[in-house]
Amino acid sequence: MARQSEGLKQPDLQPTLVGTLAELHPTEGRDCAEMHGAGSDPLIFAVHPAKERYKESNFREYFDGAIQSGSAFTILLRKNGAIIGSRRYDGFDGESCEIEIGWTFLVRSVSRYLKPSSG
Repeated sequence: MARQSEGLKQPDLQPTLVGTLAELHPTEGRDCAEMHGAGSDPLIFAVHPAKERYKESNFREYFDGAIQSGSAFTILLRKNGAIIGSRRYDGFDGESCEIEIGWTFLVRSVSRYLKPSSG
C-alpha cells in the first residue's frame, strides 16, 4: 500500500552550490555594487517587464528584495570569482512539493559557456 505524502519540510533555501563553471552563494549586502555592475547592461532586461532594472535605483529595489527574501543567490564565475548574476527561490509549498525559481539574470558575456554541446 502506497504511503500518502506528508509534504516536504522547509528546505535550506541558501546553500552554497559549486559547479564546474559557476558557484552560487547566499546573496549578501556586500554583493550589491558588483552585482549591479553585472546587471547594468540594458540588454539583459530588454525583454523583461522591468526593462529599466539596469538603472541603479531600480536595481537597488531588486537587490533589496533579494536580500529580504532570504533565498537569493549571487552567481560567481569560478575561474576569477567575478559576480556574473543572481537568482532566487520563492513560494515554497511543502504540501504540493512546489517552489518557484526565478528572478534570474546573467551577464551576456557568459552565454558562450552555457550553449548546449552538440553530439
